[in-house]
Amino acid sequence: MEKKNTLLYVICFPVFFHIITYYGFHSSYNPYNTWEKQADWYKGVYGYRILSREIVDWIVVFYNKIFTHDIPFKVYIMKKGTIFYHALFSFNMLTAVAVSLMTDKIFRNKIFFTNVNEKMRIGIIFFLAAILAFSQYVVYYDNFANFLFLITAYFSFKYNFSPSIKNMAWICILMIVSTLNKETACLNISLLAALRLSRFSKNWKDYKPVFSAVIFPVVCFVLTYLVLRIVKQHIDHQKIDFYESITLWYNLTGINQIIGWTFGILILSFIYYYALSAENKKLINRFLIFSSPYILMIFLVGVLWEIRLFIPLIFGATILAFLDLDLEKRTLSHKGKKGE
Repeated sequence: MEKKNTLLYVICFPVFFHIITYYGFHSSYNPYNTWEKQADWYKGVYGYRILSREIVDWIVVFYNKIFTHDIPFKVYIMKKGTIFYHALFSFNMLTAVAVSLMTDKIFRNKIFFTNVNEKMRIGIIFFLAAILAFSQYVVYYDNFANFLFLITAYFSFKYNFSPSIKNMAWICILMIVSTLNKETACLNISLLAALRLSRFSKNWKDYKPVFSAVIFPVVCFVLTYLVLRIVKQHIDHQKIDFYESITLWYNLTGINQIIGWTFGILILSFIYYYALSAENKKLINRFLIFSSPYILMIFLVGVLWEIRLFIPLIFGATILAFLDLDLEKRTLSHKGKKGE
């Protein structure tokens, strides 16, 4: 299969899946396609997720200018939803394409994914694009957060294989940007810690590289997380919010919520089934253990019927399931491709 044909799949999967999701289905929560604006996105915990929100606002302004003119299919388009809804769709579809392209770039890397052939890569992209689209809750930050997660994961792989100041600098910059978008940026720390632990776990004395690798990303995440809240409190004169409400009992007893976290467990077990080796499964375990603060928080304050909360865990587990853990083979491959 030629590269241009595979690229067509990579782009078309998220586009068509998102069109089906946004214009074929509708959320049972609220009639989002009738909203002119979502005021709640500027208050509480949502108010700190500023990057994606600002981009969506720019798209709304741009569409408002366009739709003042008699453009083709204007009547048909406006029947399908408000300008705000179309802006949400456009941003989430474009970022989903970016997620798909980044997934493709990661799995094309023959240093880290020597066992992933072309058909496997397309199958993985199809699976992740479908999960991403059909878990949409019509919010503005999830797809962009997943895109940033994958970019940071890419540099984490590079750093784990060949530690350098440049790779660490990229990780830290991306941690700051990701935290300005959503708190799930912390999962990149979990991924990096799992990678470093996997590489140096043969000798307890070698655990120092694990801590030295995550200390700067942790500082970047924590400082950005706290400064963002302090600055917003000063500007908006509102209290600092860390969560919306406690939902633990609701998540443990509600039928919809039980279905939600059961789905998350089912998909993760499905990924385990396709993991390349027992070592890959162990690596996924380490990632999930390091991600336990996030998992605890979504049970404590999230609504687990929104299966989108499991998506970054699913993405992380998927790329770790197919990672080539034969260090010697990767080293030889790296030497052969040095300079690329």
